[in-house]
Amino acid sequence: MSFAFTALITVLLIVLFCAGLDTIIKWLRVPQETGSDMRIYLFYVFMGFFATFIYNYISNLLRGLGNSVVPLFFLALSVVLNIALDILFVAGFQMGIAGAAQATVLAQHISGFGLLIYYWIKYPGLRLHKKDCVWNREDFMEILSLSGFTCLQQSVMNFGILMVQGLVNSFGAVVMAAFAVAVKIDTIAYMPVQDFGNAFSVFVAQNFSAGKKDRIRENVGDVEPQKPSMKKRVQEILDGSENNTGNQKPVVSNVPTPRQP
Repeated sequence: MSFAFTALITVLLIVLFCAGLDTIIKWLRVPQETGSDMRIYLFYVFMGFFATFIYNYISNLLRGLGNSVVPLFFLALSVVLNIALDILFVAGFQMGIAGAAQATVLAQHISGFGLLIYYWIKYPGLRLHKKDCVWNREDFMEILSLSGFTCLQQSVMNFGILMVQGLVNSFGAVVMAAFAVAVKIDTIAYMPVQDFGNAFSVFVAQNFSAGKKDRIRENVGDVEPQKPSMKKRVQEILDGSENNTGNQKPVVSNVPTPRQP
């Protein structure tokens, strides 16, 4: 049931976002000179939603079964393919922004459906059948209770970034590009903590399903002391990067006034 429900939501989101592309660009106050490129890029990114859903769904199934290596392999494959296809499409075929978007989506599809094929061959007993796609209110409420707060947290964070992005875009393309770089740095800084949380959530899910709640409580105590050291290490890396670039002159010297929506 969860597969069919999530697939339906994914398709609805794709249709909704593609139909509202112009509204999204207007709401984000994208500069006129970059609006057409952004429209092209977003269209292809939205087309890759279903492949992202396939990868996330199957990878979580495999992690639940104790197999975390194969999803990591396909994720690494996607990264390598994305880089190689970016170079080929943009530098080789001169396809511009459309080439970069197509490279990303193609890498996502190879990773997502490649993982699906592996799952289909390796675990024939767990293949999805039509009889499995049956509405069950109890299962739905359990899934909602386990994933609702995580979805809410991620949604609030990303909507907050979009609101700030809309304000930043009003200053023009140069400031928008500078902010995009800063967001990438912020993402790198946040990634270790996020992945640590994702790994621990898999551990909790596995033990929760096995009814070993005592094991969860025991390991929460072991995890908490590691957080300060992880945060300190990330801060040291960022401080070192800042010291290396501290003598460089700022790229943006004159910040334009924001445009009205």
